[in-house]
Amino acid sequence: MKPRAASFSSIFPLLLLAFLCGLTFWLDRATRNDPAKNDGKLRHDPDFIIDSLQLRRFGPTGELQYQLLAQQMRHFPDTDTSVVDLPTIRYTGNGSATLATAQAAFLSPDGKEALLSGDVRVTRGDTNSPQILETSQLKLWPDDERASTDEAVRITRGKSVTTGIGLDADNIELNYRIRKDVRATIYKGEAQ
Repeated sequence: MKPRAASFSSIFPLLLLAFLCGLTFWLDRATRNDPAKNDGKLRHDPDFIIDSLQLRRFGPTGELQYQLLAQQMRHFPDTDTSVVDLPTIRYTGNGSATLATAQAAFLSPDGKEALLSGDVRVTRGDTNSPQILETSQLKLWPDDERASTDEAVRITRGKSVTTGIGLDADNIELNYRIRKDVRATIYKGEAQ
């Protein structure tokens, strides 16, 4: 007896079943979402926290340029930025101390820029007649001793008051430029 050759009609159901199994496997792989890596890079959680921060920056000749004091600093690895609570920045150069405070500061990844936010107050000069700048936000370049804001500002010295919108300040050159809507009341002997 000769073995019978398998006919197409008897193999067709097996081929159809193999095709359907392959199609099911492909559809499963194509529609499956790969689980995200759980390495923390996609979360906005701090990777380190510093309480009672004290940071000092020295100039090229070794003199203290400025000092940053803060209640707490948190660094976030997903954006490589830091948030500082209750910062106080003290400049000692130019023969006149300058003190900047705020509710919070947001630091750029390279630390070259800081955005002071919430009750920003910059006090310059001696305690008898200081010049006080108040605003809601202030972008600060600490190494260059420059600052800028698009928000409303108020500068007082004694009874003299200057207000406006927007400000560019240079602590090294000792000048402030209010951009628009400037109003001032200057009393004799208290020139700003």
